[in-house]
Amino acid sequence: MKALIAAAAVAALAGCMSAPQVDFSHADAQCSARCSTQYNECTSGFKLFPLVAQAHCNESLKVCAASCGATVVKD
Repeated sequence: MKALIAAAAVAALAGCMSAPQVDFSHADAQCSARCSTQYNECTSGFKLFPLVAQAHCNESLKVCAASCGATVVKD
């Protein structure tokens, strides 16, 4: 039973920390590609505290997207 509760908690938390949806359709192509590359590099590899790291990567993507003229559609 404990394993089931732990698995449900992990699944719930993982859903909370997905990438923000960003509309790059009106943004500069090179800038949006740079943002995407930086986000992929930020989220790859082992993280000691993955939820904290994901939150940091999400915020970095939002800032980068705003500098390109893109809009965040959904967090």
